[in-house]
Amino acid sequence: MRKWGYFLINSILRYFTKLELEIRILLLLLMFQYVGLLFFLFNVSKKMPVFTFFPIYHLILFSFIIIGIIYKKYWGWLLGIMWYGFCLLTNDIPRIISKVYWKHSLGTSEIIGLILKIIIVFFFIISEDLFDI
Repeated sequence: MRKWGYFLINSILRYFTKLELEIRILLLLLMFQYVGLLFFLFNVSKKMPVFTFFPIYHLILFSFIIIGIIYKKYWGWLLGIMWYGFCLLTNDIPRIISKVYWKHSLGTSEIIGLILKIIIVFFFIISEDLFDI
């Protein structure tokens, strides 16, 4: 069993090192959010099992985005740019504008989340030509 785990990790790392730098950075940022979402899902499912639909929906969407990016498919790029652009325009930016307008302090997690999403959208934009149509 130990050899299978070593073989699996070794083959994933070998494939990961063959990817372009922009895609590697993009995958690392998405995996960071994926792990955070898993952590959130496990905490919510313990306390409120009824509300686990939303994190599961996000995990499925993230999985499709990550698979599309790994295989360099255009639909993965398009789904990612649409999802993160939509989240920025409809959720994050209006919330921050509202907090600034009402003179509420911004939380550290809000600032980090906004910066992370902006960086992800930036890497989606600069890596557009690496994906197959």
